[in-house]
This record gives sequence, structure tokens and C-alpha cells, in this order.
Amino acid sequence: LIIRDRNTDLVITDNLGKNPRTVLSTPIQDLQLSWITADKISLQTAPSGLAEGHLFTFSLSGRSLTKVASGLFGLMTLWSPDGSKFLSTLTDSFGKGLEFFVKDSAGKEVFASALPTLPDKCFWASPTEAYCALALDLPSESVLPDDYLNGEINTKDQIILLDVAKKQIFSVFVDPEFDISNLIVTKKQDRLFFV
Repeated sequence: LIIRDRNTDLVITDNLGKNPRTVLSTPIQDLQLSWITADKISLQTAPSGLAEGHLFTFSLSGRSLTKVASGLFGLMTLWSPDGSKFLSTLTDSFGKGLEFFVKDSAGKEVFASALPTLPDKCFWASPTEAYCALALDLPSESVLPDDYLNGEINTKDQIILLDVAKKQIFSVFVDPEFDISNLIVTKKQDRLFFV
């Protein structure tokens, strides 16, 4: 993503960083980019509980931009490895009332819960299973996700497994001494790593 003349350009290059091509230009700034599949890229505005968030996908083959979600406070996302769904959070316009969802690629709700977590504290182990660190002590006065992203709060977490196919939650690890981030799980799901 490159900011030029008040626009954000999505530029694709070859693996050597040569032959740049602008494939999308938008007036939306502060976009975060992530690859979903070989053909699809996610573009999301910077998350805040005090500003409306927007989520788009861009198809490289079709050169088309699709709006997935718009005008949502506290919007944060994490896409599944196959791009079929994503974890999402929302708040009210004051960054309160955190809600946690699993949504399909079109933004339709698959699963909803009051899990006290953010997608940044989760990891997809498969297209149907995600591990998340849940805050056991999230301060009620916090503005989410802002205070967490700015490092103004530390939480004491437990790790759960969210089975999206069965719509069930399983406890995995409880030790309220850790504020867990950068959670990853091995392919065999026999080891958890986190900072």
C-alpha cells in the first residue's frame, strides 16, 4: 500500500520488487493489508472503538473490490487459512460492549459470543478451529481495541479452542499470570507458543 496524492494505491510487484502495477486506488487511508488466498486480499481500516471501521476484499484476477463490512466500531478481523471465514470484534461507539463473532467471507454471522478477546489474541489452527487468549480481567473502563493496541492495558488470560464447525468452546490452558500475544499452534496442535 502506497499513499499518493490523498489516495491509497495497492501496488503489486514481482518477487524481486520490480515491475510495479497499481491494481487499486482508493481515497480510504489507514488501510491494513493481509493476504487471504492466492487471489484475494483483505483491506481493513485501522481498528478503533471510537471510529467506524470498514472491511473490503480485493480479487486480483477479477480486479474487483467487495465491501464485506462497513460503519462498525471496534472492527478487528482475522481470516481463516482458507479464506472462508474470519474472526471479528465489534463495540459500541465508545469502545465498550465488546462482542466477538465468526463470520463467513461475505460478512454473514456464523457464530456469536461474548468472548472477552480480540482477533489479535487468536490463531487459526485449521479452517474450522481457532485458539484464542481470553482476558479474565478486562477493565470495564477500557476503550477497545484502542487501549489494548496502545499497550495501556495488560490482561490475565486463559487459552480456549473455538470449534467453529461444532460451535463449541473448550478450555485449553489456564494460568492467569500471562498477558498472551502472538499465539501460534503447531500443525499437529500438540504445542502452543506465545509471547
